[in-house]
Amino acid sequence: MARLIAAAILLAGLALTGAQHGPRMAILWALGAALGAALLLSAFSFAGAFRRWLAEGRGAGLRAQFLLLALGALLMLPALALDGTLRGFAFPIGWALVLGAFLFGVGMQLGGGCGSGTLFAAGGGQGARMWVTLAAFIAGATLASWQDGWLAWPALPPATLPGALGTPLAL
Repeated sequence: MARLIAAAILLAGLALTGAQHGPRMAILWALGAALGAALLLSAFSFAGAFRRWLAEGRGAGLRAQFLLLALGALLMLPALALDGTLRGFAFPIGWALVLGAFLFGVGMQLGGGCGSGTLFAAGGGQGARMWVTLAAFIAGATLASWQDGWLAWPALPPATLPGALGTPLAL
């Protein structure tokens, strides 16, 4: 029954996205849904890989994560350096980051999962607690992006590794 509901939601989202934003966005919706389903069904998780490595000495999940990060950097950093069409975000490191990290950590402990873990558990149908955690996660992120007064708090200037070292050395 849960799979039928999930399939109905996915198809409705695909149809709505295609109708409102065109076929390109509908294809991206379908690609995102397919990737999400693949990650869910393979039980691929960030915390799970670290847990297996620490508890059982199995590092295959960590190697897969490092491979995905390397591939992402190899594809994205040159694309960001090309012509300015794409751009990344660099935010200052300061008290707002420290407070945000602390609140995120408290939320992770209370909710029983980080952002990706919460999405994984909620998407996998693991209880109402994860949906409450997801709602709080979304509310906090929305509030932080809507209220920009914290940007005036004391901080170091924004910095990126490619900006400091150049793209080839950052890679």
